[in-house]
Amino acid sequence: MPAKKQSFGEFLKDNVATSFKHAIHSRSFVIVYLFHLVFFSAMIYTALKMVPSFLQLSIAQEMGIGLAAGTNTAGILMTQFVYLGVIFIIYWLLSYVITVAVLVGFDEMRRTKKEGRFLDHFVYGFYRLPTLIGIAIVSALLMLPGAILSELVKKVSLTAGSFVYDVYSIVLTLTILLAVPYAVLKKEGILSSIKKSYRAFKDNPVEILISYLVGVAVSLSVVLAFLVPVGVVLVMKLSPAISPLLQQLGGAAQQNPQLMVGSISGIVTALYQHRYWLIGGYVVGIVGFTLSYLFWASYLVGLFRRYGRK
Repeated sequence: MPAKKQSFGEFLKDNVATSFKHAIHSRSFVIVYLFHLVFFSAMIYTALKMVPSFLQLSIAQEMGIGLAAGTNTAGILMTQFVYLGVIFIIYWLLSYVITVAVLVGFDEMRRTKKEGRFLDHFVYGFYRLPTLIGIAIVSALLMLPGAILSELVKKVSLTAGSFVYDVYSIVLTLTILLAVPYAVLKKEGILSSIKKSYRAFKDNPVEILISYLVGVAVSLSVVLAFLVPVGVVLVMKLSPAISPLLQQLGGAAQQNPQLMVGSISGIVTALYQHRYWLIGGYVVGIVGFTLSYLFWASYLVGLFRRYGRK
């Protein structure tokens, strides 16, 4: 006899449990963790290097004075901004490749109980990269009607316009939810992936909506489980030193550029003195983000295996 199909409730419970198991035991955890750690650190470092130049320009403008001759602060700031953009684009592209590798690995785990070689999946990710970029571009274009409609409604009611945009965004997200799995696991093209994802949602709108909400809720819970304790500890450590400076920065410092510089310098000094706590919190936070990322990837594969068309 053929195996009895799971009820929706049983599937949902099993998909959450299986996805947690995959996220925790996946051999790709270290690779995904280091990938995000390195690129997030590079972007944060580059952004922090922009702060002195930005403050110098802001204070000079506030005081109505020019910069010293030969100073090219604006040029330095623009160069650092370009560096940040380049790092982000590389991260964005490689994140697609990593996603392909993770999805394929989790699909194999669900079929054969083995994850397979990450390197092979990673190489395969480059072959599917153009398709995923295409899906991202088409998805962005599909958002335009919602944005236009929202702006038209806002002329009548600002609240209604925002509501229209939110509803449109959610519906579109559910419509294309399985497009990436189709492109990765079935090697479908750009439009074919989106169309088949739409059909899957049209056939099972309520179940996919509930599954999506449950997956998002669990993913956020995983992140918060790591970030909340870290945030509480950091606030307890940093608050005594930084709170007075933040109040000063938001008060009299707004009218006194020199006082503003002093407040910012004090905040930077306090952050540097507690740098090891900050670094520790950052490292722990990335662990939570990585677990959430892997959970969602496995969870999406589970949805695809139940609702995806042949």
